[in-house]
Amino acid sequence: MAQAQGGASGPDVAYIEEIIVTARLRAEPLQDVPISVSVISDEWITKNSVRTFEELSYSVPNFTVNETPIDTNIFIRGIGSPENQGFEQSVGLFSDGVHWGRARQARAPFFDVERIEVLKGPQGILFGKNTSAGAVSITTAKPTDTPEGRASVYYEPDASELVAEGVLSGPLGDALRGRIAVRSASMDGWMRNTAIGSDEPGRDELLVRGTLMWDVSDVVEMALKYEHGSLDTDGTSMQVSDAGPFAGLFSLFDPEFEDSLNDQRSVGGSGVFIAPEKSDTDTRNAVFTINWQLGEYQLTAITGYSAYEYSDVFDADISALSQAQKLIDSDFEQTSQEIRLLSPPAGTGGVDFIVGFYWQDGELDVATRDDIDLAALSAPAGTRYYVTNQSNRLWALFGQATWSLTDTLRLTGGLRWADEDKDATRSLVITDLGTITPNPALEPFFAGALGTFPHELSGSRSETQLLPSLNLQWDATDSAMLYASYSRGFKGGGFDEQLTSGDRGDWEFEEEEVDAYELGFKLTLLERSATLNAAFFRNEYDDLQVSAFDGLAGFVVGNAAEATSQGLELDAQLRISPAFRIGGSLALLDAEYDRFANANCTAQQTAEHEAAGNPPPCLQDLSGREPLYSPQWAGNIFGEFFRDLGGLELSAILEANFSDSFFITQDLDSNLEQDSFTKLNFRLALATPDQGWEVALIGKNISDEKTASFGNDVPILNGAFFKFLDRPRTVAVQGTLRF
Repeated sequence: MAQAQGGASGPDVAYIEEIIVTARLRAEPLQDVPISVSVISDEWITKNSVRTFEELSYSVPNFTVNETPIDTNIFIRGIGSPENQGFEQSVGLFSDGVHWGRARQARAPFFDVERIEVLKGPQGILFGKNTSAGAVSITTAKPTDTPEGRASVYYEPDASELVAEGVLSGPLGDALRGRIAVRSASMDGWMRNTAIGSDEPGRDELLVRGTLMWDVSDVVEMALKYEHGSLDTDGTSMQVSDAGPFAGLFSLFDPEFEDSLNDQRSVGGSGVFIAPEKSDTDTRNAVFTINWQLGEYQLTAITGYSAYEYSDVFDADISALSQAQKLIDSDFEQTSQEIRLLSPPAGTGGVDFIVGFYWQDGELDVATRDDIDLAALSAPAGTRYYVTNQSNRLWALFGQATWSLTDTLRLTGGLRWADEDKDATRSLVITDLGTITPNPALEPFFAGALGTFPHELSGSRSETQLLPSLNLQWDATDSAMLYASYSRGFKGGGFDEQLTSGDRGDWEFEEEEVDAYELGFKLTLLERSATLNAAFFRNEYDDLQVSAFDGLAGFVVGNAAEATSQGLELDAQLRISPAFRIGGSLALLDAEYDRFANANCTAQQTAEHEAAGNPPPCLQDLSGREPLYSPQWAGNIFGEFFRDLGGLELSAILEANFSDSFFITQDLDSNLEQDSFTKLNFRLALATPDQGWEVALIGKNISDEKTASFGNDVPILNGAFFKFLDRPRTVAVQGTLRF
């Protein structure tokens, strides 16, 4: 499927403007690329004030992003990496060609981008191993040949959200160009924490990016980009949505407690834990790119550096009872080098190709402390403190060639060979509350009540993979293209960052593999005033990596034996007139676990299992059930309108995003299923014809749907549940000045 949100933008354009993408690492028109890719243009992002991956996901069906206190989880076609910092993502994230290896890096807001491409299905040949479900490629805006600038301010009063952005770009000399972009944002919060009387989640963000481009000669170009970001949050959007038999207990500690899904939360009580819920993330990213034109061939070298520091403290018992809190400190650092050679396009009977080398080295350190005080249950207080260190080294060779069999028929084949080594250590000690000094006297309680055992573990993994792909493309007419493809994807195994049992067999999880098949077509109709695209897909997974809540403030990882994700994706656009454009997309998804007999039980199942005198663990068979984030249907429709008011231009966008029901938890608890919904967004703007200035009124979720992106059991309190709520209705104003 191909989708372009925000193509043609002016009232004098009577056709769907051509979109150029780099999904195959060379610049090609979107309608000519024989893979399923959705494109979000910079125009659409700017107009609709899309600032996070969560907001972006509404514009792309079968693409789900959610934030939790620990991770940002990305899913495509019902497949992704759930909660656990030991996981790498099944959906690879790339910024200007550099792989961001950990989900936490997706927390950084994005702005001043040229485009975002969402590639669906395995992308292992050109993008690497951790793309078994797909890839998201961000291309940031480049320095311009002429001076230009932009300043904008966005304000939403209900949450006191203020976003200010500024961009300056232009020449710095005869051969040097530069661009600097700054974004600052703050928000007080849109939920009322009734337990402690504050508005949450509060956010403070700052992102600074500088880019230099140097024309060294007529054939050599260099580019250097560096960005530094910080994201600080106070509180979360987590809420006890159903207290079950414990509703009275919650009300006792918080008289304002409401046992329903609303814009209030009752989390974070006072007591022995005095640290406020807070998360701080600092990111650093640098990219150095060399493009060297060797006759008709192009040699590209991309050197990447990416790192973050992250700290978090949050209410782990998810109540106002002050039973448990979790503290996390994490450091990540990654360097990479890619070198590739790109041939010129080939004529009939010829072959064009891309070959390359890739190297990556990464280090992840995570220190976690679970402070637990069960005095109300006449149990001792203490801490489980655990540290995980993991390093990885990867190198790969890849190549892809396209043979133009005839003027209309092309065959593409690709191959990637990759070798990766991982080393990890893990330790866990039981300590007195708030310290990291071992206390053996507490170990029997933690072992019996929480299933936690002190341990020291070390391990190594070595994986070698050979990934093939094959694609047949037929240009049936000048405006109709059909394709069929097969590809194999892979995501490496690893080590569980949240293991508490000390069982070495539970610590390590296996690699994830997928065989993917796709049929599709792309049509350009009505003299380029309309497009219609479709993709039929089937992805067969072996050892799908999964994670499930253990009921005690941790997550258990493992592998589902077999899973299948298949379905149909459609998108269409029509420019009815130069001033009026409509479009939309629809995704039909049939995803299920083919074999998953050793899934973790729900909290209720576990309680019944133990009450019957059965030994742990409690396991359930989820074979034949759908994974989380797998709605049977989802999509969006939009309309865009322009009108000349005589010296000013009025524009309007109305968008509807809809979805069927889906589970928001790995154990598929029926209490944690998100109902179907439709969310309406609009934008009404007044601007000068040259877009020199613009003022806009922006409404998001104006239907005020109450939805949640993630949920689970309230620890210890069996029968109670929590959810992370999505933002309710917002109406904001935005002013933009371009010069």
